[in-house]
Amino acid sequence: MTPSLKFDVADRRLTYSGRKKAFPYYEEKISSFNQRHHEIFNQYDIQLKKATIYTLNGSILNKSNLGAFRSKQIRQAVVLAAALPAAAVALHGYGSLNNLPKAKQTKEAANRLKRANDRTAAQVMSEVLQITA
Repeated sequence: MTPSLKFDVADRRLTYSGRKKAFPYYEEKISSFNQRHHEIFNQYDIQLKKATIYTLNGSILNKSNLGAFRSKQIRQAVVLAAALPAAAVALHGYGSLNNLPKAKQTKEAANRLKRANDRTAAQVMSEVLQITA
């Protein structure tokens, strides 16, 4: 791997400088989204308050097997299946290693906490997929 492709994300955050188009969700669209996914949102006692979708590339590869995601309901279910596990880990496990005393911040403890975060994400993802199926 060339040195130009290697860097520590903590030192230099990833950025996107290409073209993007913002589509803000207005009140009626947010209400519709909350109604469409009310079973999932009720499960976690949450609701969408504000959102903006950014399209990075508007072109579609018609021969792609991702054509199923053109369906709004399936596409939004997939987005929720990715976003809610990330939110769960951020709320539950982010920084949990730092909560341990320095003496207990071992590689084994880090791996144990990573596995716990993976289980949390998998559980939330499976619940979302089960409800939206």
